[in-house]
Formats: sequence, structure tokens, C-alpha cells
Amino acid sequence: MVDEKNDKIPIEEYTLGFDKGLKEQKLRSKSGSTMQGDVFGAQELELKGLADTVFVGYDDFSAKTKILKIFKDDQEVDEVKEGDDAKIILEKTSFYAEQGGQVGDIGILQADKNIFEVENTRKIDHVILHIGKLSMVLLKKAACFRLI
Repeated sequence: MVDEKNDKIPIEEYTLGFDKGLKEQKLRSKSGSTMQGDVFGAQELELKGLADTVFVGYDDFSAKTKILKIFKDDQEVDEVKEGDDAKIILEKTSFYAEQGGQVGDIGILQADKNIFEVENTRKIDHVILHIGKLSMVLLKKAACFRLI
């Protein structure tokens, strides 16, 4: 490598400068992003051991499914209560996830009096997160729901 004066730059010095510039750009990109919510933090959720979320939305707009994991404040929990914000991973879903510039689906997960309002849907690795708020009663892991 050479600089603007045509002087040689050692490769180690060039690499260090490049890595530093790349880190700074990533920070600027994240802080200046118009994306809402914790899309960057969602990468930190414990997803190991989960099977791929089965997407059935091309064939069905509604489906029955089971909750595999619930996250509140990015910590896995067994249940959430009325008014709680949460991220839910289902066995299968008809909700299309935000990816490639397309907005994620919104809708409702319902089982009896339990209603979880899905405000966004994102794909992280191999699973689809349903992000929203429980608007009635109590939601527990392993509960079965109808997607609307």
C-alpha cells in the first residue's frame, strides 16, 4: 500500500487503520439508523437449540401453533402478564418477518381470553420473533395459539 505521497505503508498499519475505520462506521450506521426498536439487540437473544420457525404464510393466513420461547427485556421468561412487552418465538407462523427492506407483519395471537398484539415480526437467524404486547390476562410458554 502507498499513501498520497507515494510512500509505502506497512500492511499491519494499514490493516489497523482499516479495522478502526470499519468499527467507527458500524457505530455511525447503528446510531443513525431509521430502524425502530431493538433490532440490533435482538441478535443477543438465546436461540440455540431451537428448530427453524416453520413459515406457513404462503398457504395459510391463520394457523394454530405453540409458543417455544418468551423474552421480556431480552431475558427468557416462562410467562408475561397483561401490559408486558415481549418477544415470542412460535413453532410455526403465518406472519411474514421484516427482512430485505420489507416491513414485518402485524396481527394477533389469541387463545381464549389471552390476546398478544403483534406489532412487528423479525427474522433472527433461523427463527421468527413476534414482537408486541400482551393486552389481556396471562401468557405462558408452551401455550397454544391461533394466529390472526
